[in-house]
Amino acid sequence: MKRKASLLVVVVLSVWCNSNAQAGSVPALDITEVTDTLLTYSYMGGAPVSVSTLTPDYWFFTLPNYVVTSVSSDQNVNVNWKENDYATTGQVNWVNFFQNSNGSQITVRSDHVPMGNFEPGYPLVNNGGTYDFYNDGGISLGLAARFTDNADPSESSGVPESGASFILLLISLGTVAAVRQLVARRAILSGVSGAA
Repeated sequence: MKRKASLLVVVVLSVWCNSNAQAGSVPALDITEVTDTLLTYSYMGGAPVSVSTLTPDYWFFTLPNYVVTSVSSDQNVNVNWKENDYATTGQVNWVNFFQNSNGSQITVRSDHVPMGNFEPGYPLVNNGGTYDFYNDGGISLGLAARFTDNADPSESSGVPESGASFILLLISLGTVAAVRQLVARRAILSGVSGAA
């Protein structure tokens, strides 16, 4: 009985290890756009790190680790992840992975429309999909990245940008002032007609 249990444990562990060793099953870098000014990333399953920006839909961060390949060589890879509304807008999340002997520099541009010859042949991946890095010969480099855009609800919530909000505030203040003036005039007129 102990032999069968031991054999079963070995088989289960073997299947589990093989299923988890597939290229791209667990990305080395997992990037999530939370809002149009907040991005998070996790490297090798570590705790999420927040990256804020003052410019909506644009982020830059560096890692001391290699993301594209485990070999210390210069790599420059561009990948486009589809926005949720890609079918109607053609917008993508463009991610550039630049790797050198110092580590990796990652640039993200969200809500981006690819332009003709500027981005020829960049891979196109579904939102939340995993991209496996390959060399020029089509051989997997053993690392992968995933990008998930969760910011779409906050980007399309109908909340106006700050310029429109300021104009709406001015209109509201003007309306309040006009109503107060109208109420004051009526009070004066009703006081005049009451005195007569």
